[in-house]
Amino acid sequence: MSFSRRAAIPSVLAMTLALLPVVSQGQETSFFVTSTGSGAAGGNLGGLAGADAKCAALAEQAGVTGMTWAAFLSTSTVNAFMRIGAGPWFNRAGQKIADDAQDLYTTGVAAALVLDENGNPGTIGTYDPERECTQQEFDHDILTGTYDASGTDWDTPTCQDWTSSSPAERFIVGHSDGGAAGEYLPQSWYSAHANAGCDEAGLMGTCGRGRIYCFATGGTQSTATATPTATATPTATPTLTPDGAPTDTPTPTTTSTATPDDNATPTPTPTPDGCEAGITDPNLVVQPAAIPLQPVWVAFSDPVFGTTLRRVSDLTTSTPSGFETQEYNQLQAFSADNAYLLLSGSEGYRVRRVADGSLVEGLDTSGWNAARWLPSPAHAIVHFDDNGNESVILQVTNVDTGDTNEYLAFPATYWTVITNRSSDELSDDGRWLAAMVNRVGAEGEWVFVTVDLEQRRLAVQLELEALYAPAGPCERDPEYGVVPPDWVGVSPLGRYLVVQWVRDGTSRCSGLETFDIETGAFVGRVMPHHHHADLGLDVDGVTEFVMTTELEHPQDPNRPGIAMRLLPGSATESTPTFLGMPQWGDEDHFSCRGPRGVCLISWGLNTFRAPGPHADPFEDELYLQYTNGSVRRLTHPRTSKCGYWTQARATISRDGRYVVFASDWGRQTGQATCNPEDPDDLGRSDPYLIELEQCEVQVPGSSLAALLLLGAGLAPLVAWRARARIRLGRRASH
Repeated sequence: MSFSRRAAIPSVLAMTLALLPVVSQGQETSFFVTSTGSGAAGGNLGGLAGADAKCAALAEQAGVTGMTWAAFLSTSTVNAFMRIGAGPWFNRAGQKIADDAQDLYTTGVAAALVLDENGNPGTIGTYDPERECTQQEFDHDILTGTYDASGTDWDTPTCQDWTSSSPAERFIVGHSDGGAAGEYLPQSWYSAHANAGCDEAGLMGTCGRGRIYCFATGGTQSTATATPTATATPTATPTLTPDGAPTDTPTPTTTSTATPDDNATPTPTPTPDGCEAGITDPNLVVQPAAIPLQPVWVAFSDPVFGTTLRRVSDLTTSTPSGFETQEYNQLQAFSADNAYLLLSGSEGYRVRRVADGSLVEGLDTSGWNAARWLPSPAHAIVHFDDNGNESVILQVTNVDTGDTNEYLAFPATYWTVITNRSSDELSDDGRWLAAMVNRVGAEGEWVFVTVDLEQRRLAVQLELEALYAPAGPCERDPEYGVVPPDWVGVSPLGRYLVVQWVRDGTSRCSGLETFDIETGAFVGRVMPHHHHADLGLDVDGVTEFVMTTELEHPQDPNRPGIAMRLLPGSATESTPTFLGMPQWGDEDHFSCRGPRGVCLISWGLNTFRAPGPHADPFEDELYLQYTNGSVRRLTHPRTSKCGYWTQARATISRDGRYVVFASDWGRQTGQATCNPEDPDDLGRSDPYLIELEQCEVQVPGSSLAALLLLGAGLAPLVAWRARARIRLGRRASH
């Protein structure tokens, strides 16, 4: 295997240090990279305990005594940043590495400061791009298992928590000559790329030997450096109130004076966390501000919420019967780097630039089905071909060039793909996709499939008829017989095929069920109903959930509850955790595939409320619901609710910077709900954009704790699997 990488040229300072005699700094040394690797053990370091013991043994041999050592390694449950103590740390030459964990993450470790326990440069040899790394002339890959500040990657490529030397396992490395901080930068000290093969050959194949970083957990002080200010050891994040204050701190509250007859527009109380946009008080009743229809791409403010909005396009006014909107709330509308916005409507799929709203010309989207953004390359869209022939083909289109290439042809037994706008997203790393397809010549013979985009193969091929066969697990409905699903998708971490059935209940083929992503074996049921919902990932980076509407809140059975249920479920259902209690209709659509631990919620048609001033919080609003129960309310979409396409159906970008929603801005462009005599008119809307700052969307928290949990803004959702895997029509070499 040969990973493509940039040439790493040792700095002049690093080469100079190699010529100097080793300087023994005794107990001043609190950081080093191991001089030796793991040999035939490969990624089996004996777990974290074995790795820590190796750090201690090498330090002792080098004369560094009296310290407690921890290896900088993440596992499926442990964050490397949270196990190395408070800092500051110094290398073998007495030079400061970093003041604390936040400094390590944001500033990084300069390449010249990475020394081994003997004071030698941490990078071995000189990189030769013309040669493989198997002979170890060059060695700069350091085992970390750490993707971002949250510590662990979503499918834990850590050689089974550093206990496996299997060639089938994977791991993440940093570069000892990296220096820069950041997720998956080619020269990042802790997160450079992922490798395949936890055996010795796998480690050696990409310029490494299984070496690790070692930190003294108690820190130390250097006589050559001014004593740094003590920094508290990072600990588990405290429970926080909606405004970000710790629970033991009195939190300012806002008392609402609004009543159902109060038409005044109150000014939102500034939030104590310093973020101006949005309302964090869940009890405040506010009225929509009178804002006329705005020109395209002119920024304007919603004075009630303090948010900035833009009207992205104007097909409702410039084109007869025209409209444009994001496809669905469960689907990601933004490219991974927020450069492009994927829309659909009367003109089919369209892509616009987020910088200025301009249309990307020259894209032939007429044959696209079920288009989804890939996380990497950031400007690539994977989609099925049209159903005009008896074949099913996955294609990839490069938005920058307009080129479309075939990526995977399904076996000839498949005929068409069943398109459903509410089918769910790809896995977060872009590896897994799920779909429903028909067999050739049998329109009613549905098959659920999972597609491994990394390996270009079909994994699960689960036949609907087989589930309802006499020997199958599902009972036919007395009236409808075989009951099909509403949608299929994959869980955020790519662990499960998720099937949302239209039948309620706790028997098989009911509610929301999970299946093994590789085998299709039934795993569990998450919820027993088919209410609107979306799949998300909590702040710990490993807990997958579905956020949904429950018909009865335990505090008031006459009101709905917003709740989250954990995947993969059980034989019957997961226990709901209730987060909010809005009024009916204010919790209709969910978008949870943005930042971890938060979902964007928007209302549906909500036709049963009497017109007039708003009487309740969240009425006709878009708002962020966090998994810790706090909220941030963003705007009133101001739609007349005349037809399906005028529902807000809002969705949020991966990093939470942008929200896009649909609205006809109260102009009654459709008649489906405004005039029952014309029920076929589904309305027309334009897309509207909200731009948020990071602090306005991240889980309420403080400094390092929030940084570590959220991943420091999730714009680079370029997971290890997605790194150069999808190459626009050809397979990348590894």
